[in-house]
Amino acid sequence: AAARRRERAARDAAAAGDAGARGGGADTDDSGSLFADVLLAVGDVLGATSRIADPPPRAGPSLPPATAARALVAAHLARAVYRDHRAGDSETLALPMPVVADAGAAGGAGGATAELVCVRFAARGDAARDVQWGVWAVTMRPAGASGDAEPAVRAVAVAFRGSKEPLDWLLNLSPTPIGVIGDPDVRVHAGFLLAAMHVLADVLDAAEAARAMLGSDDARGGGSGGSGGSGGCDGGDDGGDDGGVELWWLGHSLGGAVASCAALHVAALRRLCALAAGGLVVGDAGDDEIRRAHV
Repeated sequence: AAARRRERAARDAAAAGDAGARGGGADTDDSGSLFADVLLAVGDVLGATSRIADPPPRAGPSLPPATAARALVAAHLARAVYRDHRAGDSETLALPMPVVADAGAAGGAGGATAELVCVRFAARGDAARDVQWGVWAVTMRPAGASGDAEPAVRAVAVAFRGSKEPLDWLLNLSPTPIGVIGDPDVRVHAGFLLAAMHVLADVLDAAEAARAMLGSDDARGGGSGGSGGSGGCDGGDDGGDDGGVELWWLGHSLGGAVASCAALHVAALRRLCALAAGGLVVGDAGDDEIRRAHV
């Protein structure tokens, strides 16, 4: 800012000298100079405020490699759902971190690969409560493992798109709190919950198809052991040893909020994982039931 002032003062002095040389002798108008001084002062204050408000840099949380690998795939799908897909579309991701505790013993070189197959994709319709979503079958193996090797991780990923169209904002601007079915003491944002319920039956059907593709049955959860929570999302040893398939609920912004509400309704499913990237607060933030639906 000081340098800008010096430059402006030099230009003003040069302009005044030129005017004197021409013999104009007219009074100069300082209103522009005063306005510039005000702008510079405001800029200095805002700059100082932003420097004070910015927190000092700090290291992010340290995640177990297997959890970080899952999070990387989940974030990719939360972004991918913004684009159109067709059932059967597939892609392979190279991950820099392992998905098993002993990557070397599993034939990996410290990394992993993830194969993502779109099982169903539903573009946003014209209904006010509609949302865009997709279901993917995910398999993750140590880097270097053959395609015939048993996956270290098998997961069904359900991803919801965030706000992109004007109709999406009808959901965002419907914040009346309503009770969750089965637990009316938990109240959540009506727009997010109604959007989740509007598509949940179709989503669960697609999730069941994805589980069948991955070699597991009972997509709606009723297997033995586990009751929601963090199973399969913490990089533990239960990521597939007993033939189970993890279930991920994903989304960014509005999609993260809808995913959170959908996860509340299926929180009894084993190996439940809800990831809201930039998701909004959906209800009573201090309620244990909402916290248990997130990992």
